[in-house]
Amino acid sequence: MKKLLVYACLLSLLSPVRADTAASPPAAAPAPAADDLSQYKTSDDLWKHIGDQADNLKAGLQNRDLTVKDIIPQIWASIELFVQKYPTDTHIWDVKMLKAQIGPLAAHLEIPKAPTAQQTSQEFEDIATDDKAPKEVRATAASMEIDLAMQTVAQSQQGDTPAWDGIDAKIAAFQKEYAGITLGGQHAVVAMLRSEELGLLKQAGDAARFQSLLKTLSTDALPDVAAMANEQLTAQKQQADLKSKPLDLKYTAIDGTEVDLSKLRGKVVLIDFWATWCPPCREEVPNVVAAYQKYHDKGFEVVGVSLDQSKDALQIFIKGNQMVWPQYFDGKGWGNDISTRFGIDSIPAMWLVDKKGMVVTTDGEDDLAGQIEKLLAQ
Repeated sequence: MKKLLVYACLLSLLSPVRADTAASPPAAAPAPAADDLSQYKTSDDLWKHIGDQADNLKAGLQNRDLTVKDIIPQIWASIELFVQKYPTDTHIWDVKMLKAQIGPLAAHLEIPKAPTAQQTSQEFEDIATDDKAPKEVRATAASMEIDLAMQTVAQSQQGDTPAWDGIDAKIAAFQKEYAGITLGGQHAVVAMLRSEELGLLKQAGDAARFQSLLKTLSTDALPDVAAMANEQLTAQKQQADLKSKPLDLKYTAIDGTEVDLSKLRGKVVLIDFWATWCPPCREEVPNVVAAYQKYHDKGFEVVGVSLDQSKDALQIFIKGNQMVWPQYFDGKGWGNDISTRFGIDSIPAMWLVDKKGMVVTTDGEDDLAGQIEKLLAQ
């Protein structure tokens, strides 16, 4: 979960800096040996430069390019100069938010002088409580502070009831003050926070608190929150039903292959729900490829369900990574017909199906090779 949170957080949070280009960032360029900031004579010039740096950082993250370690200190220098020279500029809050948002990534990459989680949390809190900041900016900062607090609790205090009580109190206070605020006009922030809280509780193995919170949220006053909770309750039922009968899955793959799970009885099958835009999914690819190459001749198959929206991007990626198994693609992203039918709400999701066609686990990524060997031996 740590990798998922770091990458997903940064890839999405950098987007407000250059919203016009965030959907299609340029290829990461090598960081210059020295960044001469004296050439930027106006706030607009320096702001544009910071935006270019952020684009390069985002592209570097997507491409897993280690030059991001060079880019981050340079962005910090540009931001510090901007704050010093243009404290009343219209972009000052975007700049301050970017600095705070980069903090967790810098710490994750162990960059010298990276802020601690406590320092980053304080930066977000300072913005959230500054009445000079626009309300949407304050809401964003407050939500990021809560997000960071949740990650800290999940990583260092799993099962700590008072700590999770504190998170609930933070979200309740946020909901009271910012119930109608959305980020980018796309997502209800409270629903996003509650969804992440549920995900962290689930990962921590706190089933009792997870189920209690899920039931409470299913009747929440905010429609987005109630809808999110009820979707998860429905997904729970759907996945529970999977273990009562053989899985029914048929599709025509992107390469024209006809996939029918009923015809793979007697084999162990991995169903991989993933996407090329998902960094944790890409990190699992070498493990899946290695398992396929090692066990395919012994009766192991893989079928993919891609949540991509770009067919070209998918085909280029699978060809370049030796993913020779069939892939389902309908271009609907999170609205993917198969993943929606099975209640998939996070990826990667890796299901293992035994020789009888039964789903035996929805956590195939945990010791994939070991689980495959046990199922092949049955």
